[in-house]
Amino acid sequence: MMLLANLIPFFFISLALADDLRSCISNDNCREGECCVFMAFIRGFCHTLGKEGDHCIMKPAETEHGKKNIFGCPCQEGLECVPGEVVKENGNTIYRNLTCKAASF
Repeated sequence: MMLLANLIPFFFISLALADDLRSCISNDNCREGECCVFMAFIRGFCHTLGKEGDHCIMKPAETEHGKKNIFGCPCQEGLECVPGEVVKENGNTIYRNLTCKAASF
């Protein structure tokens, strides 16, 4: 578990480097087809919206500074963020292994 905790920040820092470290404070600072992703204690960086099979977030988190994309972007238009597993723990619903999939309208 500790290894996973160490790999997650490395993964997102790698994404930031791949995206030329374009920092942001909101989605408005990013290009079309991107969102501003935040991690704990780190300024946001622009990252592409999720393509089919990519990790995604279902919705931005409500923070004292407004809505923020934490640890990922939503999916591109025409795709939806679908959990691979839904579990109930202590009365809370937890969505795990979220990925972008073709929208089922």
